[in-house]
Amino acid sequence: MVDSESLLPTEKQKDQSSVSRWVSYLSLILAIIAILLAVMGAFKKPNVASAILYTTQSSNVEGSVSVGDVVSINNKGKIQKGEGTSISKNKLFWKGKSMSHLYSTNVGPNILVIAYDGYISVNYVSDNGDITEGETIPLPSIGGYPMTVDDLITLDNQVVVLIGSTNLLGIRATWDNESNSGKIVLGELIRFTEPASYQPVIDTLGDHCFAIGYFYSTGHGIKMSTRTGCVDASSLKINLNDEVIYSDDYTFHGIAGLSETKYVLAKSGSLDGKDKDIHFQLATVNGTSVIVDKEVTLQNRSSFGFFDMDNLNDHQVIVTFIDGDLNNGLESILLIYNDVKDRLVIGPYLDNQDGGASGMSDKGTYNFIKVRVMSESRFAVFYSNIALQGATALSMGEVTPANDLMAFGPEYILSNPMVDPVVLDGEIDV
Repeated sequence: MVDSESLLPTEKQKDQSSVSRWVSYLSLILAIIAILLAVMGAFKKPNVASAILYTTQSSNVEGSVSVGDVVSINNKGKIQKGEGTSISKNKLFWKGKSMSHLYSTNVGPNILVIAYDGYISVNYVSDNGDITEGETIPLPSIGGYPMTVDDLITLDNQVVVLIGSTNLLGIRATWDNESNSGKIVLGELIRFTEPASYQPVIDTLGDHCFAIGYFYSTGHGIKMSTRTGCVDASSLKINLNDEVIYSDDYTFHGIAGLSETKYVLAKSGSLDGKDKDIHFQLATVNGTSVIVDKEVTLQNRSSFGFFDMDNLNDHQVIVTFIDGDLNNGLESILLIYNDVKDRLVIGPYLDNQDGGASGMSDKGTYNFIKVRVMSESRFAVFYSNIALQGATALSMGEVTPANDLMAFGPEYILSNPMVDPVVLDGEIDV
C-alpha cells in the first residue's frame, strides 16, 4: 500500500521549485530588456559624420586646414592636411648604358645628381615627380681608365664632392629653369693618399667641408686612415688636412659627420675573422689634424662587416648592418653623441628585417645596404633582398621622442627580382 502523503512535495522541494520559477522569470525579463536595448540602439546608430567628428585646439593643428579636408596625425602628434605617409615611384631609364657603381645625391629639393663609373649627370625632379634629363658628361680618366665612383655628397652653393678609389673631385651642379636644362662643371681631380686606397667613404662636415675614411695595404698589414678637407665654392679647389692613421687590420668601415668639428668612424671585420663586433670612434677636428677617441663597441652581433651609417642630426647616427643571428636579416642601432661628456653612447636597436634580407649572391659577393636619412627623425634602408632573388627593397624606421627606434610601415619592394643578370640598361627610382 502506498502512503499518499509521501507523494506530496516536501517544504524543501517547494522552496527549490519556487527558486527555479524566479530564475526563469528573471532570465526572461533580462532577455526582453536586451532585445529592447538592441532595437533602441539600431534607431540611434550614429552616421559616419557624427562618428568621426571631434574638436581640438588650434594649437594642435600644423599648417592650413579647411573644413572637409582629409587630415592625419604627423610624427609630432599634430593634425596636418593630407592622408598621411604614402610612397609613389617614378622610373627613369637610360637605354644601352652600362652603369656600374651608381650613386646619387640631391642639390636642393629638385636637382638630382647621378654619378656612375665614367660619367656624371644632372637631372630635375619636379614637385609632382616628373623627371627632366639634363647634361651628362664623362668623368676624368685615370691612367687611361674611366674614373670609378664610390660615393658623392652635397655641400653648400650647389657643390658636390665625388670620391672614387683614391681620388676626390669637386663638382658644381646647376639647373636653369628658363631653358629647362642642367649643367655640370668639374673642378680639379686630386689624389688623397699613397699608395692606392680601398673602400673610401665620405660625409659632410658643415656646409663647406667633409671627412673621408679609407684603408690601404702595406707590408705590415692594413692601415685605416682618415682626413678632412674643404672645397672653395668659386674655384671648386679641394684643400686637404693631415692624414691620420687610427687603426690596423680591419677591412670594413663607415663614416658619419655630426658637425663642422665632430664625426664618427666605424669599423668591423678583423683580418683574422675572429672579431665580428662593430667598433665606433668619435673623431674631433683639431686644426689641420684629427683626434680619434677610444672605441665604443657593439658586442654580440654577427655583422660580417657589411654595414652603412648616416647621421640624423648633430647628435644621432643610424647604423644598419647584416646580422647573422637574424638569418642574415638587417638590424639598425641608434648611436648617440653626448655633447656634455663628449662621448658616444650605443642606444636602442630595431630589426628592420628578420631574415633573408641580405647575404651572398650567386656570384659570391654580398649585396648592398644603403642608409638614407629622410628627416631628423626618419630614415630609410635600401637593400637587395636575397629572399626575393635580389629585388631592391626599402624599409623605413623612425626615432621616437623617447629616443627609441620603431619601424615605419612595411617592407616595400622597389624593383623586379634579379638573378645576377648582365644589365646594359640603367634605371633609377625616384
